[in-house]
Amino acid sequence: MDPSGYLCSGGNDCFSDTIQLEGVENNAIPVNFERCLWSVLPGNLWNNTIQVSTRLHGEGVGEDSFVKYGDIIFLRHVRSGCHMIVDSDKNSDFEPNCFVVDLGLESETVVADRCFRIVPKYKIRQEGEYVRTKDQVLFSWASSDWRYLSATITSDEKNIHIHEVNCAPQQFAWKLQIYD
Repeated sequence: MDPSGYLCSGGNDCFSDTIQLEGVENNAIPVNFERCLWSVLPGNLWNNTIQVSTRLHGEGVGEDSFVKYGDIIFLRHVRSGCHMIVDSDKNSDFEPNCFVVDLGLESETVVADRCFRIVPKYKIRQEGEYVRTKDQVLFSWASSDWRYLSATITSDEKNIHIHEVNCAPQQFAWKLQIYD
């Protein structure tokens, strides 16, 4: 069963350091929707800077501000201002070959742990083309060519389904949507 839902900060508040995939039925918007808003920020892996504000193709003007496939990006949680980070020192509790993905302050994390490369899921798009709203994309961890931002469904001893977000060898498609 493929997980689907919204990428959210864990728990009911916006300041949790965990990230989860919150499943929804019939495309409903999750409770506390502000937990599910992220900024895609083009970044520079080598000098720890965020370059320009991000737009997807077809949203606004200014060719230099569009995100393209192949770009290095940061994913920043809008409400908390924390960045999504891959903790390569911690394996997932549910998937031992996957790294834990958490939220962390920019000042307290290593740049390489926060960088992802945005790549197309299907070959109809190529590196250098603009990312469009509702494209299916992969977030490749910049520190490894074979690990991707992923989500898995697992069950605990009470048979409760947990939608864990991790960094895995398996490709997992994400769909981008713009919210004003």
